[in-house]
Amino acid sequence: MGLILIPLSGVLTYADEEPEVYSHHLTAEELKEIRKRSDILALDKIIAHINLGKMDRILEVELLKYSDAFVYEVQILKSNGMVVNSFHDGKTGQHIPQLQED
Repeated sequence: MGLILIPLSGVLTYADEEPEVYSHHLTAEELKEIRKRSDILALDKIIAHINLGKMDRILEVELLKYSDAFVYEVQILKSNGMVVNSFHDGKTGQHIPQLQED
């Protein structure tokens, strides 16, 4: 059975009592270095991985660092008026459903 990550106010904890993993927003210097090393996909490639409906709109995108992994958090306004957050691996663009917020 795999571990389940649960987001709690910017802190991820493992459901089976593993040590906590902290996330933080990146500084301009960190972002510059990350882009230089090509550790993340360009934003347009991340957006290509998101299943947007015809009337859905992206409101905000944040790049976060969880331990040694980079994660894009994409805030989407759905056509039904709901706002949802979608999380994607910064290197591959793959959706990370374990980080979905309720």
